[in-house]
Amino acid sequence: MSQRDEAGVVAAVGIPGGLRSGVSDAQNVGVVRAGDEFIFLTTTLYAVWAMAFVPRPSGEIVLEADRSGIGDADELSSELLRLGLWARFHEDLETDRGTLERLRLHLVSMGLGEEEAGRFRLGNAQMQTYLELDIASYALVLMSNSSASLWDLCEQASSHLDESADTVAIRMLPIIPKLVQSGAAVLDLAR
Repeated sequence: MSQRDEAGVVAAVGIPGGLRSGVSDAQNVGVVRAGDEFIFLTTTLYAVWAMAFVPRPSGEIVLEADRSGIGDADELSSELLRLGLWARFHEDLETDRGTLERLRLHLVSMGLGEEEAGRFRLGNAQMQTYLELDIASYALVLMSNSSASLWDLCEQASSHLDESADTVAIRMLPIIPKLVQSGAAVLDLAR
């Protein structure tokens, strides 16, 4: 099936290492750290991978890549999913549980606390807000900087929130792409 027709939202997985020259037989490569591994991508594949830091349906990314002059964007998107460098979220626990089990959330922002009743902020050291969350989501995100998978995190948080892990996961699923898009966090492979 073409990536243009796939349901759900894709988000980039891995920590960007930028472009490098002279690393391999290729003239230039893009470096991604995924889990404990460094992965070297062609500059074209790296460009398509990075487009998923604005999570959206893969078909939209394929169209953007086509408009940017990148050939075979549909094929490149399939390759990124196969490599595990893109994750697809459907906001459906039955479909997304495997994704939650293989990924972790790497927080690259800081908790800024409660600005108004029930609204907690994530942002940077200059106190600029990236995203506002409810208390349960905020606590879950602040617990995330470990090697634990997102599913393990939901199980850990369930005891603190007096909710089942499934309920915590359902609450977390729509937030994950927002965290990536805002720059508050990146997805990585669980270790």
